[in-house]
Amino acid sequence: MSLLSHLNSWPCNSSQLLGTALFTTLVFLFPTTFVYYLLFCIPHWLVGAVQLALRMSVACFNYFPLSACALRLLAPACVPGGVHLELITPAVPLPIPPRTVPLAVAPRLSNRDLGS
Repeated sequence: MSLLSHLNSWPCNSSQLLGTALFTTLVFLFPTTFVYYLLFCIPHWLVGAVQLALRMSVACFNYFPLSACALRLLAPACVPGGVHLELITPAVPLPIPPRTVPLAVAPRLSNRDLGS
């Protein structure tokens, strides 16, 4: 018994044929597309992470007074020190200045009010 001359057929309509073709295309193309996407996204994310780390380190260096600390360690005579400030309260309290009315709510004066 030989199967070489045997032909199997299955009756199908066009929607089943279209579905089979789309499914097969999707099954074979999705892994390829996904790997291609990962191939370009992972380096993009890594470059973004390196840029973020560099920007954060620059911000930290700009925030930290590195030059003043280095000057204090290398040449302490150049850095002013030993100055202490002390708050002295006066014996007589200072007069409180009168409150001023903001310009936006100041009353409008006409020529009649000025006496002219």
